[in-house]
Amino acid sequence: MAFQLRHLDEDTIFEHVFDRYVQIETHVGSLKQDLGILSRDEHEVEVQIEPDEELSRPKRKSRQSNRRQKNNPETSRGSIDSSVTQTFSITVNQSITSLNSSQVNNNSTTGYVLWSITPFFLKWLLYSKSAAFLRVNDGGASSVKLLNSEESISVPSIMGDNVGIIELGSGISGILPTVMGNYVATYIATDQRGILKKLKSNIKDNLLQLNRRCIVSSSLHVDQSTDSDDLNIISNRCQLEVEPIDWETFHLTDQTLSKLYPYLSKLKDQAETVYIIALDVIYNDFLIAPFLTALRQLLDYYRKSNPERSIRVRALVGIQLRSQEVVTSFLEHAVLNHNLKVYSVEDADWQHTRFNLYLIE
Repeated sequence: MAFQLRHLDEDTIFEHVFDRYVQIETHVGSLKQDLGILSRDEHEVEVQIEPDEELSRPKRKSRQSNRRQKNNPETSRGSIDSSVTQTFSITVNQSITSLNSSQVNNNSTTGYVLWSITPFFLKWLLYSKSAAFLRVNDGGASSVKLLNSEESISVPSIMGDNVGIIELGSGISGILPTVMGNYVATYIATDQRGILKKLKSNIKDNLLQLNRRCIVSSSLHVDQSTDSDDLNIISNRCQLEVEPIDWETFHLTDQTLSKLYPYLSKLKDQAETVYIIALDVIYNDFLIAPFLTALRQLLDYYRKSNPERSIRVRALVGIQLRSQEVVTSFLEHAVLNHNLKVYSVEDADWQHTRFNLYLIE
């Protein structure tokens, strides 16, 4: 069964947040009591993206079957259907020293480590039954019912040759671009400039996991189309780029976009669907206003950027539920100050965690 969406407005935000924290208390015995860093002691972390026993997913194939499919170019590079079976093994080099420093990146150091919500989000997206319609590679959209309402909204697939992803606050791990670069035509990972060197390094160290598409990247100085004679691989490509974005100084116009953000600018002519993804970037009040201002600019820009055709643009924002006040403030600012439509993803897989996922348009 597909997940449902709960529309959040001024009258329902508090009830939604209260309900989520009650659910956390119900499952508190099985949840980790930490801030959400996947590993705060290891400089090198091995991350396995594979079906999780706790996710309500299609029946998992054996590892041997997965390996056969991964090594078969006809299946590994063919159409994507609703049952992704490929698994990923990714090495992330963290900077524990930078995390604990007050001297680097203007004391904005949380991006130097991997946070737990990212692997969870990917496992849910790739393997959960409830997210299956997001994986259909037909360029279309599905109608998703709103809870406590007869209404539905259109939610496009997040995979396909007409899909571009912009990640805000990527951090250094490179897990999302490494995995999702296999399934979309364009992926743009963004963060503050001080983060990007290590982000690029982690992506390049895991290029072997980008094996469903031919990767072309100006920012990474990678062009796999020159290394293959397989025309099918060459034509099935992903433009994967890394670009600096600081939310506090982000100001979007046609002039600033083409000059300062060339990859964001090109995306309006490349994609029919744009997803903006941000995971665990809201953890204090200070970040809320600049993040939402940047998000609002991007949503508005891609909706209006191409007069010849409409671009479907949505945001997926995942939050680790730490401070109840910060979560409430984020949702209130999004709905009341920025007039965004915000929907909580209502799904059992998420309700048994300290995370929540929001669809924003």
